[in-house]
Amino acid sequence: MGILALVFAAGCSTTEADLATALTSSSVVEQTTMPDTLVAVTTTSAVAKVASTTTTTTTTEPPPPTTEVIAVGTFQGLAGHRGEGMATLVRDPVTNRTTIETRNTDIGSGPALVVYLVPGPDRRSLDDAVVIAELVAESGDHDYLVPTGIDITPGEWTVLVWCETFVIEVANATVSVA
Repeated sequence: MGILALVFAAGCSTTEADLATALTSSSVVEQTTMPDTLVAVTTTSAVAKVASTTTTTTTTEPPPPTTEVIAVGTFQGLAGHRGEGMATLVRDPVTNRTTIETRNTDIGSGPALVVYLVPGPDRRSLDDAVVIAELVAESGDHDYLVPTGIDITPGEWTVLVWCETFVIEVANATVSVA
């Protein structure tokens, strides 16, 4: 009698019990369970009947990007304040929600700083402005979700950082939505 080794990898539909049943007229010399449910069976039979197994491999395409960039601009300081970094408007194509992403920002300090979105280029006042949120921090990378119902139409917009306490502009970035 020869030695026949049968090896079944994880994901195979055959269980250890199926293997034992399938080995007709065989004497199992060794049965080992290895990591990730790899099962190895060694028999002394020249022929072993093995239950039918099915292994299905599914390949999927990578998911589409979760957001699309719709506008980018650079911050500038206003009224003697610092203003550096990037402002990017991104839209989630599934939810149609827009987020203002600020990256590498260094915005002048002040109390009660608030981020606004204002239609038009290089805006420095709150006329027609939509309040977005309080400024998270004066430097770094931060995301601000634009409230639902705000229709960001094609054209130029201003991301404006405003000091509520002193009623003055601190920094802005003009972005152009295509």
